[in-house]
Amino acid sequence: MLACFLLVLAGKANAACRYSWIEAWPLKKELSTNPVIILNCNGAWRERLLTWKDENAIYLKSGNSVVRLNVIEVHEGKDDLIQFILRPQQALITGKTYTLTTLSDGKYESFGNENFEWKVVNGRDRNTPVWLQEPVYSHNRIVFFGCGPEKYARFCACFRDKSEIIIHTRLKRLSNGKVSEFYHVPDSSFIRVGFGMCSGEFDMVDGEKYEVAFALMDASGNKTRKTSPIAFVAPTDQDVLQDNDEAICDCTQFKKQGDGDFQFYTILVFFIVLLVIGATVFFIVRKRMKK
Repeated sequence: MLACFLLVLAGKANAACRYSWIEAWPLKKELSTNPVIILNCNGAWRERLLTWKDENAIYLKSGNSVVRLNVIEVHEGKDDLIQFILRPQQALITGKTYTLTTLSDGKYESFGNENFEWKVVNGRDRNTPVWLQEPVYSHNRIVFFGCGPEKYARFCACFRDKSEIIIHTRLKRLSNGKVSEFYHVPDSSFIRVGFGMCSGEFDMVDGEKYEVAFALMDASGNKTRKTSPIAFVAPTDQDVLQDNDEAICDCTQFKKQGDGDFQFYTILVFFIVLLVIGATVFFIVRKRMKK
């Protein structure tokens, strides 16, 4: 998958903010046998997940097969947002469909009205995502909505991987050294660091100096090194959205390069196969002639 992308680091700007919600990643209904599962939530869901974490009560269930999910990371966002990074305690079985469940009073239960399930379609994935262009700062942007502003610093980047990608972002406030981290889903053509109308991953102080670093991670937990820190100043009211503010990150050159690489290696493999077949035929004929 080749993408020029936008990291949604601040939640969705809805007409009305939801008090209690939960979202799961991967977004596609498919997993490898060694996946990572990420849960974002707030409100009542936040308290439930914290309790289940302490009780080791989060599972994937397929029929009679039950696999415990270990919580390997927890990250706090703005306005009650929290994120849980989970890993299965053992490999999943290809072909099975697993549902996210919890163990309550000795019974396995689904997440209320939420039906988070995935089918295991791939074996173990060890391929690491690739930056085609590491992030570079573009501009700041503020949009005012009914319940509050949406404030972002925007970065342009391009990447490639065969599976779903999520971005690990590490933000540091330079005045006091405070560090915040979160994982975010790619979308469109920018990395957005900040927060949305209702909540968000990063609460930044207007006009303060920050550093940010990014790493790619796929749905199997394969991860790149972090990029070098990028310095920027947090948005202020002077960065209000203008009509011509929708700049575009152009990853076309990398797509063409990727297509060219694919064609080259396809041709190379074709000639190698022909060479092997030719050599095999030659030795068979030669052996028969000697007889």
